Amino acid sequence: MEGFKEKVRTMELFQENDGSILSTLPGKVRVLVDAQYAALAIMDEAGKITTFHVSGMEESDVSKMSSHPTGLGLLGALHKSNSSIRVANIFDHPQSVGFPDGHPVMTSFLGVPIRRNGRSYGNLYLTNKLTAKEFTKHDQKIVEVMAEYVALSIENERMYVNETLLVEQVKHQANRLETLIENVDVGIILSDINDDVIISNKMTATIFGERLQAGNKITTCLEEYRWLRNDGTLLWDGQSPLEIKKVAPNSYDESETEITVHHKTSGKALSLSVIPIDQDGASTNLTVIRDVTKIQENETVKSEFLSMVTHDLRGPLATIQNLTKSLGIIKSGNELKSVRISLEEETENMAELVGNLLHMARVESGSIPYDPEICHILDLVNECNNQFERSRFGKSHKLHIHVASSLPSFYADHSLVLRLLNNLVSNAAKYSPTERSIWIKAHKLPFVENRVQVEIIDRGIGIPTHEQKKIFDKFYRLSNSASRVGAGLGLAICKHIVDLHQGNISVSSISGKGSSFKFDLSTV
Repeated sequence: MEGFKEKVRTMELFQENDGSILSTLPGKVRVLVDAQYAALAIMDEAGKITTFHVSGMEESDVSKMSSHPTGLGLLGALHKSNSSIRVANIFDHPQSVGFPDGHPVMTSFLGVPIRRNGRSYGNLYLTNKLTAKEFTKHDQKIVEVMAEYVALSIENERMYVNETLLVEQVKHQANRLETLIENVDVGIILSDINDDVIISNKMTATIFGERLQAGNKITTCLEEYRWLRNDGTLLWDGQSPLEIKKVAPNSYDESETEITVHHKTSGKALSLSVIPIDQDGASTNLTVIRDVTKIQENETVKSEFLSMVTHDLRGPLATIQNLTKSLGIIKSGNELKSVRISLEEETENMAELVGNLLHMARVESGSIPYDPEICHILDLVNECNNQFERSRFGKSHKLHIHVASSLPSFYADHSLVLRLLNNLVSNAAKYSPTERSIWIKAHKLPFVENRVQVEIIDRGIGIPTHEQKKIFDKFYRLSNSASRVGAGLGLAICKHIVDLHQGNISVSSISGKGSSFKFDLSTV
């Protein structure tokens, strides 16, 4: 027993002094049990040898063999076995299949499976006991202890490899998540229970004008905002939902995770979704921030537009209804003529409004047909004049034309440019008192080749300077209550038509004196 303990102690010294134990172990265990040859075969789950370490053979002996062990025969049986195999002569074992050509002669055999936790990793075997005919039970115990160590080493190594792969995968996923958070089009802030920022992405700089650094407080950037619930009611003024829960827990509904804040002066609106995260006893909040200013503005415009369209349609319809009822009691021809004129005006108003609505819907859906052809501005202006004279404005306004026939032609969509002229001329008449004149002029642009500029001039109420940049916006109407007529679509449609033709449109105006609208087109 003392000899066995000494040999185990010798094995421990080998473990302590040699870091490459798996490759050198066959030679060390061979010395311990007095064997001529030793081998360590590491196999995969199918029993195929993946790594093979041998001791006791010269390289010249190895090169003489026609093939190397593949895990068949006695080695395969040992790999599938739960116990060691010890025989005086290899050929006496029923599963022995012999040796390949050139293989050294081997007689006595001691093989130990390398197993741990029910899993087989290979085997450790020795042949040709030098001091006896066969290996002893003590030899077997030594090799079994060594096999346990080898199994533990292989298991640890594979666990390390798997852990390394897992760590790399986690790092890869973390990098992907970090890239996603950094480049997502919403603000992302991770903060602790005290509202101190832990992480923020670059979109926060776009939203707040500065990037929130670790240690900053979210409330610092939101001091100028008012907190609102989704129903529009005011939360704790100037404080975050976290502070609300601490200061006045009964005033905050835990189910409310999405909050809207409005800047107190600029009106900028932000939507904040606050997601509480409780992990390992540490409370944090993930806050997702979206700039919803445009969305809320669009909703307001949409609401106002629907209200305006309803009003603008209801007025003409009510007038038409009343005029129609009066036809049954009208007796004089003059009264009948007056009613007919009024009906024509109201139906024109409705037709214009509906036409603009349909045209804008086609603009936004991208379905406006664009069919350019060679046109001349004089033809289009004359056609516009004919339609103007037949309209309700033709009886109350005079349209003057100053367009030379010598101007060059241009390549454009005839119907769209005609609509452009009609909208501008009609717009001029709407905002001009009765009997005021309107002019259409056209000329070649000086200092610019191949461009014709068309100008529509009126002597109407004019446009305030601060509103001139907004009048081409969809649904925009002048703030002067006396002039808030129409759906605010005519000039937006004009701009779209000019943009389609790659031209420019502009306005110059003086309040109380009139306006001048100009657009240009490219000549042939």
